Amino acid sequence: MFDALKQLIGIKKKQILLSVPAYFPLWHSRFGEETQFRQRITAGKNPKIHAFKQNTRFWDEMLAKYRTGGYRLIICHMGDAPDHREYYPILHAHRMDIQRACFTGRNDILLIDGKDIPARMVALNEGLEVSDMLEWKKKVGTRKFCIVHFTGFRY
Repeated sequence: MFDALKQLIGIKKKQILLSVPAYFPLWHSRFGEETQFRQRITAGKNPKIHAFKQNTRFWDEMLAKYRTGGYRLIICHMGDAPDHREYYPILHAHRMDIQRACFTGRNDILLIDGKDIPARMVALNEGLEVSDMLEWKKKVGTRKFCIVHFTGFRY
């Protein structure tokens, strides 16, 4: 009710932008192909329900801001223009949470908040094939990263 009242009197929440790529990056074997993340985020079946992010300190700060109630999470694509950034909203999320993760020495397991989680499950929830996720593993190695959730799901 308070949020509805704020909207009626023109008070807007600040935005936290969670950018997901529209295309596979230069270092990926599928470079230039569409990721289909927009479709998977809004899909009912096998949706993308979280995003991998490397800067854990930054996302910890964003989560703290989100929890104040003055912010909302917007999942978006970022435009390619080098001189200015444009963001194309996909979804205004109603939730935000973070879990710590890292790849292990095995290709079939990720360590998430200290628990062994099957890579197949994580890849599906990330909106990727396992092979695509393993290419990301090659890039980041075993460094820790975070999983930014925008649904109620947690591992």
